[in-house]
Amino acid sequence: MNPAPYNVNRVDRMAIFDFDAAREIYELIDPEGRRWVMQTWSQTVDRMLTLANLPTLGSRLSLPAGWRYEPRTPSIPLRVDTTAREACVTQDDLANSYSLQI
Repeated sequence: MNPAPYNVNRVDRMAIFDFDAAREIYELIDPEGRRWVMQTWSQTVDRMLTLANLPTLGSRLSLPAGWRYEPRTPSIPLRVDTTAREACVTQDDLANSYSLQI
């Protein structure tokens, strides 16, 4: 992982991630209350990790003090747009990737 888990990696990727309303998403919330939405889940560290595991994944993570993991079902679509700014990305200790929602 680059950088280490729960550290910010700035990426100039010019991308948009859209998440549908009424579909569960998975987020990290940092000590400042910022939300990081899971953009990809990985089987690099745990080959048995599946989509079905994601709602309860928080119990398996070694979250730093003040961080938490939450599943959430947004009532309106969520868009993470990094076409006009650097993307802020972090990973958890299982190599799942999250984008900061601004």
